[in-house]
Amino acid sequence: MFSSDIPWEKYGVIVELTRRIQDQSPQFGKTVMQKLVYLLTTIYGVPTGYEHTLYTYGPYSEELASDVANVAAMEGIEISHGVKNGFEIKLAKNHDWVSGKSTKFINENRTKIDSLIRDFGSFNARELELRSTLIFLTKSEAFSREKLTKQLIELKPYFTEKEVYFAIDELIDKGFIGKEPLCIL
Repeated sequence: MFSSDIPWEKYGVIVELTRRIQDQSPQFGKTVMQKLVYLLTTIYGVPTGYEHTLYTYGPYSEELASDVANVAAMEGIEISHGVKNGFEIKLAKNHDWVSGKSTKFINENRTKIDSLIRDFGSFNARELELRSTLIFLTKSEAFSREKLTKQLIELKPYFTEKEVYFAIDELIDKGFIGKEPLCIL
């Protein structure tokens, strides 16, 4: 049986994001989950307890990956191979049971989750990778626009300068990073 030290609040975030985004995101899978939880933690200040490092597709938490698998094992979510590359996450039969264990935490953070969904819910994995990586980079160092663009393209050469500039402008306009020097607010 389950022990009492199960991180229900973390599991609740996974189920709640799945509930809110599975029909809105053009591709809701493991990568999108990673980026949304990173943004929820970093930009909106929700104390998820996850620590992220920079990985292949941007900010990544090994603990979150493990928790996603645990919630799937509890049948709170279902992970399957998507129509395109990657995985698809949907609610499973025990989603209400899992989320019910974290109702207070989810309710306390509902407006922040709403803001995350409004601001980032329509982006695909690639678009979230770009934005979350820009935020990750500006979290520890202030950059000029040119230096940040160069740094991002060195890490991820498949993004064009135009895409990076557009994403930077969007993050500045939404108040997620400051104007030059570019840094997280």
